Amino acid sequence: MKSIKSRMLLTSLVVLVAFMVLTVVALRHALDQRMIEAEKDKLQSLMYSILAAVDRDTTGLSITVSDARIFERALFNSGSGLYAFLYDKNGEIWHSPSRQEHFDQVADLADEEMRFSRVEQHGTVWFQQAFSIRWPNV
Repeated sequence: MKSIKSRMLLTSLVVLVAFMVLTVVALRHALDQRMIEAEKDKLQSLMYSILAAVDRDTTGLSITVSDARIFERALFNSGSGLYAFLYDKNGEIWHSPSRQEHFDQVADLADEEMRFSRVEQHGTVWFQQAFSIRWPNV
């Protein structure tokens, strides 16, 4: 009788431990996914705020960015790790004052395409939000 009880207890413990391990793995995965989604949302909001600070220059053929209308202070702090770049078909036309690294222009973006990705550059993994806009007459 004692043998059956000990086997039942051992089986119950194995099932309990397996359940706990699977629960931890599932929660960890869900947490990682939610953290990435939160970063994506933050970068998308930042991107829209930068676009709101864009104006055409006096000739109407190019764009300028008003630093006074950018409210994310980390874009002005060197070493903050938050960088923003604007490119046209010829290359970079604006970057945030916080820039310490050079990043390649995102290739193969269709008009109005938004792309979030993780990029490894300079030995570090970065989150990157890219958006393609066709400015009328610019």
